[in-house]
Amino acid sequence: MWRWSDQGQKTATELASEYEVHVSQLNTWKKQALEALLEAFGRGQRRDEEQRDRLYRQIGKLQVEVDWLIESLLSEHGVGRRLAVLRRVRP
Repeated sequence: MWRWSDQGQKTATELASEYEVHVSQLNTWKKQALEALLEAFGRGQRRDEEQRDRLYRQIGKLQVEVDWLIESLLSEHGVGRRLAVLRRVRP
């Protein structure tokens, strides 16, 4: 178990001595841990961005469909029918 000193973090040399490992091994583990963390959090961010982009595209497509339907109804039906449809679509 890693412990922290009263004055802050221990140096790599102190940790290596305490846990009987070579300093270069500690540095290798640190590098591997940092790379794994960056990769894990970076992937999550990319997935969030991809999902957000996909949802924005879907919203845009649905808005185009709604606008087309409203225009279609306005051009093909009488005023009474148009108002009834608009009240249902956009309350």
